[in-house]
Amino acid sequence: MPVAVRQTRRRYVTIDLMRAIAIILVVIGHFEDGDYPAAYECGIKVIYSFHMPLFMFVSGFVYIATWRPVGYREFVAAKFRRLMIPYFVISIFVITVKLMVQGDAPIEQTVTPSDYLTMFLYPSAGYFLWFIWALWWMMLLVGLFHGTGAHLVMLAVSFVAVLFQDCFPEIFALREFARDWVYFMSGIVLFEVILHPLRLVRTDLTVCSVFLFAILNYVIQCYGTLLPRQVLYVLMVVTAFLGIYLSVVLCRFICRFRGTRLYRLLLSLSAASYVVYLLNNTFVSFARTAVFRLFPAIDLGVWSDFIPAFIFVTMTGLLIPWWLGVRILPRTALTRAMFGLPGSGY
Repeated sequence: MPVAVRQTRRRYVTIDLMRAIAIILVVIGHFEDGDYPAAYECGIKVIYSFHMPLFMFVSGFVYIATWRPVGYREFVAAKFRRLMIPYFVISIFVITVKLMVQGDAPIEQTVTPSDYLTMFLYPSAGYFLWFIWALWWMMLLVGLFHGTGAHLVMLAVSFVAVLFQDCFPEIFALREFARDWVYFMSGIVLFEVILHPLRLVRTDLTVCSVFLFAILNYVIQCYGTLLPRQVLYVLMVVTAFLGIYLSVVLCRFICRFRGTRLYRLLLSLSAASYVVYLLNNTFVSFARTAVFRLFPAIDLGVWSDFIPAFIFVTMTGLLIPWWLGVRILPRTALTRAMFGLPGSGY
């Protein structure tokens, strides 16, 4: 059965920029300590309302934009090399590092030696790795069905899956798959029906989206626990789509600065986004630990302490993995295979 693998086609710069914005938001979201200013905590909740749906949307768009027919077995093998081999590599690395330092440094999710086995069932090395499991199942499913009609049916099914995500087991990150599948399928259908997201950008729609996005975030944060689960999930989906749309608007604005250093940096960051996603949490944790070791009296609840610590930690978590993904890891066949980079069979 023919399915899709990567091929060289027209580059969708807007999608590249969206992926760069998404990975920046991921790194920002990983700067957590539990003792930061209330305004930042509110901002983090806003970021979490759409940044991973944005990643899934971009993944679906890129999948269908680079489609060409190959056998399903070849497709699955390529996705395993792209997604699951890096997952196992990073899981082993993170578990090993945590076992070495968790007695001397604060660890968000502690591990035991048994996690070398449980990582085959769920992201025991770190919850952030759920994204890879969920994307893996999405790829396996979409590879079985082709054509706009089939994808529209899958999009409808994915909306139902969101409403009943609590019925899915946590093993293999299936619950996260049910929660975010709709965004992946939306990226596919958008490409097939509209082709380019910039066609959706309108001033009146943007203004309405900003207000609705703010209102829904307020409702979810303040009254989410009082709402029926299915109603809450619908509001969360609408909020996420509004965030995705506003990301398109932002990237259209950034496109005005073509050729600038910032523009080129964002495109480079987009190209290394998968490596940044895999490694940023580790470097964020190291940088955060270093801050508290060097400045034990630091108070992240105070803006004068919070801002420099935030800049140092997030830049460490962003720039070092980006440098590794652009300059170091692509140099050898082994590191390309370990991190699913182009040239590793994907």
